Amino acid sequence: NPGVFDVYLDFIYGISNDTLLKYKKSGDKLVDSVWAQSSDFAGAQGMHISYNIYVLTAENDLVSYTTGKKNTFALEGLDKPLNAPTSVKTEASFDNVYILDPGNNRVVVADNEGRFVKQFRHDKEDEWSTLRAMTVSRDESTLYVLNGSKIFKIDL
Repeated sequence: NPGVFDVYLDFIYGISNDTLLKYKKSGDKLVDSVWAQSSDFAGAQGMHISYNIYVLTAENDLVSYTTGKKNTFALEGLDKPLNAPTSVKTEASFDNVYILDPGNNRVVVADNEGRFVKQFRHDKEDEWSTLRAMTVSRDESTLYVLNGSKIFKIDL
C-alpha cells in the first residue's frame, strides 16, 4: 500500500513507510522488490521520477536518489524554506526542477543541482491559497498550476 507513487518506464515505484519499492508486472500480478530504504522516505509527501528519484520528505525538503543511493542534491538559495510541499516535476530534458509549495503559496524553480532559479506567486497571495497540483509542458515552456478549481497558465 504505497502512500506516494510514480510510474517510470515499465515500473511503478511506491513508498511505504521508510521503504521505496519497485513493482514490475509478472503475469497478471505486480511483484515488488526493495529499491532503497531510508528515513527520508518515511512520511514522504510527493515523488517524481526522471532518471533520478526526487522525494519530498516529511521534513519539507527535496532529496534525490539514483540507483538506490542518495545524491548530493540540496535545495539552496530559497528566500524561505519549503512549507508542506506536495508535488515535484522534472524530466530528463528539463533544465529545472519544479516544486509545488502550498504552505508558501508558490511554485519554486531550482536547477538540476538544487540551486534556486526563481519562484512563482500570484500577485494577490490569497488567489493561490488552495494550491492543489501543477505540471510543466514537455518543452518546459509553460507551467500549469491548479488552485482550487481554477487553472493558471504561466509562460516560462
